[in-house]
Amino acid sequence: MSKTVIVVSTHVDITLREQLPMDKVMFYESIEELRDYVTSTPIRADIMYISRDVLGESVNTKLSYLMDMLKNPFLSVKEVVYVTEAASREILSVNFMIEENGYSNWTVMYGTLNREYLSSLISGTLRSEDVTPKRRAVVRVNRQDYLREKMKAGAPEAHYPSEEEEFSEVPSEDVDEPQITEVEKTCRIQTISGLEGQARSVFTLLFAQYLSYEGKVVVIEKDTDYLRLSNLMHSSGVNHMVVETGDLYRDPKLTIKRIRVSTEKLILITDKDRLNYDYSFIGNIIYNNLKNVIDFLVLEKDFNELSPTTKYVTVIPNNMPDILKTVEQLPAIYAGQTSFAVLNVMAYKEANLPNTKQVLTILKDLLQETELKLLILNVRSLKLGGEAHDLRMYVN
Repeated sequence: MSKTVIVVSTHVDITLREQLPMDKVMFYESIEELRDYVTSTPIRADIMYISRDVLGESVNTKLSYLMDMLKNPFLSVKEVVYVTEAASREILSVNFMIEENGYSNWTVMYGTLNREYLSSLISGTLRSEDVTPKRRAVVRVNRQDYLREKMKAGAPEAHYPSEEEEFSEVPSEDVDEPQITEVEKTCRIQTISGLEGQARSVFTLLFAQYLSYEGKVVVIEKDTDYLRLSNLMHSSGVNHMVVETGDLYRDPKLTIKRIRVSTEKLILITDKDRLNYDYSFIGNIIYNNLKNVIDFLVLEKDFNELSPTTKYVTVIPNNMPDILKTVEQLPAIYAGQTSFAVLNVMAYKEANLPNTKQVLTILKDLLQETELKLLILNVRSLKLGGEAHDLRMYVN
């Protein structure tokens, strides 16, 4: 069955079509060239190959732009294969993007970025990083010389050992059971969203505490202006380790090592120096350097920073104005991607909606949904109490 193949690379050209005569192969030398084509003509492709060279120097920017393109309804791609060299620096960003967005149709292939490798990979004659393309040399020799050389090599041995002979030297005693090695763990990214404010910071603190009972947790401060999370952690008296973003910039190797060897289960990365750091960049560094050491990475994101495939918790203060404001800003695609945590953190009860059924009815009506995952959390302390098990429903 024929298929449609998109190739975004400067290393291959139209001659590849000769190796895929049954397929429709479309070539683009840059992401921008593909964008311009899709602007006027929709594409439905079975597979898309992208090589490292088209990302240029601004890797994260181009990757983000590519993600937006793949959300375009006029560019439908079932599978994406990213091709790069094993030592390329952008692999950290690519793996972070795949993990954070939960992409299951992305594959990263490693090899030499040249025409021979890419042509073999795309045509299907090469599909492993452990194999390099080989050219077949055809050497013509005289028939008599060929037969003479074969005769010199001698005839094959006449005796072929039987199975009994082959296994006669195998010891009869029991063989020791092989040791089973555990697969390396990879940390899970937990994303929290909602209106920026006290309720979201309180839930982030409580959720990070809960996760720290299961393993090692890193949570990154989102509020660089007022440091709400840092203040809440300090006020609560919860045991935690503080890491400054300034240290990550000044000496990333030593700072990563501090986190790696720390015995604290809860680690907060904050910005007391007011560096106005790139939140995604810090998350990228932490994930790619510590994903086999920490168990959870907790990220706060505003609604406009969420991708359609990100699983997240939507935090809502339990009062009518904030419920309405949250619903207005909720991403268009949220069904199946989010669960709701309604926080009762206000001191004056007259403005609260403390009844779960009441809040659920309002949200179902506003969102026109019949089923929603929702829980009202009555927060009386910043330290977890007896109802901590309720947070289990929010763990990815």
